Amino acid sequence: MDGDGLNIIGAAGSGQPATSPTHPPRLLLVGDVAMRPAGLERGLIHSGFAIAEARVGGPVADPPDVVLLTGAGEVDAAGALDILRRRLPGSVPIVITLAEAGPDAVVRLLEAGAADVLTAEVHAGELVARLGARLRAGSEAAAALFKSD
Repeated sequence: MDGDGLNIIGAAGSGQPATSPTHPPRLLLVGDVAMRPAGLERGLIHSGFAIAEARVGGPVADPPDVVLLTGAGEVDAAGALDILRRRLPGSVPIVITLAEAGPDAVVRLLEAGAADVLTAEVHAGELVARLGARLRAGSEAAAALFKSD
């Protein structure tokens, strides 16, 4: 990790989606590395994401476009989500993957501010697609706000 607590994993690939013409979408990976699906980083880079990693309480130099938080269970994820929500702009979607959680835990995390919560075995391709969908939804909402008729 560099002095800012970020570890740059990869740069933009040839894929999409882009949140702006000036930079690839920035994804911040937070949480348990062992809980990430195999091949996730490779799929993200191929899809055009610029990836960085940070510790839950570590500094974040530039706000990311989307965050992926991985954890074993609800308690860890809820604590990390609370910390991230206080440190990042509210417009940054936080997607959570959990190794174990029931439907009630998913509901509680969504109500606490998660943009999406996936449980059990998460497939890298689906996760990359969900992250891209979160970015597109945010871009479309921003475009609608600034659209002049």
